[in-house]
Amino acid sequence: MRYVKKLEAPNFFYDDVKDFKSWDDYDFNKDTKQKRRNLRQYILENEQNFLCIYCECRLDIDNSHIEHLKPKEKYESLTFYYNNLSVSCEGICLKGNSTDKKKHRCGHKKDNLFNESKFLNPVVLQDIRDYFIYEETQKDYFEIKSSSKDKIKSNYMIDELLSLNSGSTPKARGNALRSFRKSLSKIQDLQERHVKFDDIIEKSFPFVSFIRFYYDR
Repeated sequence: MRYVKKLEAPNFFYDDVKDFKSWDDYDFNKDTKQKRRNLRQYILENEQNFLCIYCECRLDIDNSHIEHLKPKEKYESLTFYYNNLSVSCEGICLKGNSTDKKKHRCGHKKDNLFNESKFLNPVVLQDIRDYFIYEETQKDYFEIKSSSKDKIKSNYMIDELLSLNSGSTPKARGNALRSFRKSLSKIQDLQERHVKFDDIIEKSFPFVSFIRFYYDR
C-alpha cells in the first residue's frame, strides 16, 4: 500500500453533484452514470496511476469502482467530500482463464466494516509503506505481512478489513515482479538501468510498493 496524494477536486465534480441528495443519484440515468465514470477516470489518471488504492493491482475504467475511504453509510457528511474518494479494484487480480472471480478483497471486502482507530489511510499517511513487508511463502507467491511499525493496525488492514492475501493476489504479485524484471532486462547498460528504474515502476506498474520493497531489500 502506498501514499496517494489527493489533488484539488476537478471543477466538473462540483458541477455534477451539486443537486445530488445521495450517492445513488449517480445511478439515476445514463448521463449521471457517465459522470461517475468521468470521476473514476480522473482519479485513476491523475492520482492513482491506474492502480487500486489498496492492493495496487492495475485498473481501468471498467474494472473499478469509486471507494469511500470512510464508509458513506457511517460518515454521511463525507459522501461527496472529495478527499474521501478513491478508486478500488473489484477484488480480481488475474484475468483470462483465472477462476478467481470473487469480489473478496479491497473495497468490496471492506464495505462498512470500519474501525477508524485502526484504519491506515493511504491519502493521509505519507509513510504508509513502512507498515508492511512482503514474504515469498512459496515460489513466485508473495504475501503482504505486517512490519514492526504497528502490527495491530497493519494486521487489521491486511486480514480483517481488506483481505490483501486472498485469492490470486499473492500470485499476481509474483507475476508483476517477473514482468518488471523483464522490463529492466531490456536495458543492457547497468547505469542506465538504475536511471530508468523509477521511470518504469511509476508508469502504472502494478504492485509498486511490493516491487520497491523487493529491490530495496
